[in-house]
Amino acid sequence: MKYLAEALLVYLFYGFFRLMPVGLASALGGFIFASVGPLFGVSKHALNNLDIAFPEKSAVEKKIILKEMWEHLGRTLAEYPHLPYIVKNHVELSGLENIPKQEPVIFLSGHIGNWEILPLFLANVGYNMGVVYRAPNNPHVDKLLLNIRSYEGRIESFNKSRRGTMEMLRHLQGPGSVGLLVDQKFNKGEPIPLFGKPAMTALTFMDMARKANAPVIPFRSERLQGHKFRLSFYPPVNLEGENAEIMTGVHHLLEDWIKERPPQWLWLHKRWDSKALKNAEK
Repeated sequence: MKYLAEALLVYLFYGFFRLMPVGLASALGGFIFASVGPLFGVSKHALNNLDIAFPEKSAVEKKIILKEMWEHLGRTLAEYPHLPYIVKNHVELSGLENIPKQEPVIFLSGHIGNWEILPLFLANVGYNMGVVYRAPNNPHVDKLLLNIRSYEGRIESFNKSRRGTMEMLRHLQGPGSVGLLVDQKFNKGEPIPLFGKPAMTALTFMDMARKANAPVIPFRSERLQGHKFRLSFYPPVNLEGENAEIMTGVHHLLEDWIKERPPQWLWLHKRWDSKALKNAEK
């Protein structure tokens, strides 16, 4: 019953914003989340993350970032029903010369800007796209999200699991391309510095890229104003060397993007491991 009630709320949320023009949906979603988000308990965790990343900022500055992050997140969620229209009409592009003309390709980023824009944009221009996701506990919500993200079967989704990893490798060897967000905590990963503090990070995508002979292209999504975005592509990651060293360089790139537009990163993740932080302090 709990799952059904949650699913009903999600369907109502999606349907409610789908009925609106994209500009109104984005603005209203941002207003609602900015009003109530800072009151949620998870906001305390977001402030702790801000303390780690920006120790030089005042408490007032961090609370402003927190509120603006909630507004950005509200806009992002309310834009889900309108993503096909946004991708076709409200996205400017940068660095297209860095996109390989042949697949497979691994596109790499974090939960920055509206991260859902990339797969649909690339599918529209002919790429055989797949994305990696963490399945929600609620199977009804999972079904809805998979349906939304597939865009009539044009984009494949791979669960964040061992089986999903194997399916993703087969997709790359198809050949196909995959969009990865590498800014979430991975308990079985390695402690890679992020803002100078160890963050447990998955490194398997580099071995996968080598097996599939797929270049790794960093991309960045930025909200410019309202529901207008910029999608930027960067030169491929150099995969020569140790994985930990390579990932440290990727983290530096993510840090630069986050520092430039702090409210557009999802500060709600449990990115830093408390045990690793304590060991680092010792």
